[in-house]
Amino acid sequence: MHPDVVLMYDFYQTVSGGLAKRVILELLDDFWQDLSKNLICGLGYTDAYFDIYHQRGIRCLSLQSVYSGIYARQPHNDYGAVMVDDNHLPLSDDSQERILCVHLLEHVASPHHFISEISRILSPTGEAIIIVPNRRGLWARFEHTPFGCGKPYTKRQLKDALETCNLHITQQTSALFFPPKEYGSLRLHVNVMEYIGRNFLSYCGGVHIIKVIKRSYIPPQMVREHHHVLRIFSNRLSPAMRGEL
Repeated sequence: MHPDVVLMYDFYQTVSGGLAKRVILELLDDFWQDLSKNLICGLGYTDAYFDIYHQRGIRCLSLQSVYSGIYARQPHNDYGAVMVDDNHLPLSDDSQERILCVHLLEHVASPHHFISEISRILSPTGEAIIIVPNRRGLWARFEHTPFGCGKPYTKRQLKDALETCNLHITQQTSALFFPPKEYGSLRLHVNVMEYIGRNFLSYCGGVHIIKVIKRSYIPPQMVREHHHVLRIFSNRLSPAMRGEL
């Protein structure tokens, strides 16, 4: 079940939501060094991140699920936003260089079909970043946040789901090691908690952040036995050699 867009908007206005946005944005900046020449296609609720990108002069296009709804743009954040069906993204094949997926994969009815759609629209030289709740993390146990709704994933489950759709992981990390509580003092300690968690307790982060590329796979052809190959050309051989076959 998809969470309502109002729930996600309200979450990012809270202390824990603001800190989550800050931490994730810092990691996104590490994953994508230069976005000045790219348009970022957002899948799911990406407004919290696109508001910042748009202010930086980065072009954004937000595709939000019809099952969650859409929030009215502020005048200073008038980037494109469209409601779409998760299973049928209205984009051409191999058309997107950068894709950011947040608050969506864990809610879709058919993860395989949705990931196939990401693979379809991602260009051969493009990159996609997918953010999903960690099944082992603390945030997946708190339903008052968007990361506590839907189906969380382990690293292995996510890797297997992506590889079946020809998406190869090139970079991954975990984030949100602080508790999703409304403590103002969290602002003082969040950097330390994230550093310790990322370096020593990566398995229990609140979310997985995965960067993938599309890798087309061509299965090797079955090698025929030599005598089958010889039979194909036997009509071109001399009668003496043809008899030896």
